[in-house]
Amino acid sequence: MLHIWAALLPTILAFASAQNNGKGGATYSQVTTVSVAGLGPTPTIEDSPVPTQTTVAVAPNARSYQLNSSFEIADKPAARTFDWTISAQYGAPDGYNRSHTTINGQMPGPLVEANEGDTLAFNLLNALPNDTVSIHWHGMFQNGTAFMDSVPGVTQCPIQGGKSFTYQFKVTQYGTYWYHSHSGAQYTDGLFGPLIIHSGDDPLVRGTDFDSEQVILLNDWYHDESSTIVEGLLSVDGYKGTTAAPSPQSGLMRTRTTSAIE
Repeated sequence: MLHIWAALLPTILAFASAQNNGKGGATYSQVTTVSVAGLGPTPTIEDSPVPTQTTVAVAPNARSYQLNSSFEIADKPAARTFDWTISAQYGAPDGYNRSHTTINGQMPGPLVEANEGDTLAFNLLNALPNDTVSIHWHGMFQNGTAFMDSVPGVTQCPIQGGKSFTYQFKVTQYGTYWYHSHSGAQYTDGLFGPLIIHSGDDPLVRGTDFDSEQVILLNDWYHDESSTIVEGLLSVDGYKGTTAAPSPQSGLMRTRTTSAIE
């Protein structure tokens, strides 16, 4: 079984780079909502619309993964709440139209910024009618919150279609991380994104050592959905006649094609 998942592991890299614009300043986009009063409620699912497969996915723009210049890096913990809807939508990031798994219509998912010591709450609504969902917060220690680690069948039950679940945990570290689906190989369909944790202990200071920071996401991209590939690999005949690791059709950089494999 291990070789099957290794075969589907895309080359997904997330890293933040400091950029000096030569002008002593930079422009960023607002990406998070902070609630110091407390965590928000779990979203209701009554009469929640399920997007059709003809809905077009939102492609991130050049600023989608720029770190927010107005984000306050502080030692005082805050509670940060994010409301996400997981849905299937269509798009053609490399010219081939296929279904994506999106967060609030976006693929890859939105940039998340927080401070060390913050408590994060993610209210997830699974609007996929026929698929389960889970989100793993890659690299998070989850001390005392193992049930938020999101391994279906191990630390949680998968989130069924039309149902909601709230992930809530405290971050006790800082650095560059990422989140991704832990249901099957679903993250290869686009369900992943960057998770940046700031700290006052960071030796590099914005405005002194650099002006701006940019997260760069690189990932393999398959023209078949992950469910089709996994089903083939688990069959006697394999996927496209072989049980060998499938080669991706494209490589994406923030949903822009950077290479192609014929």
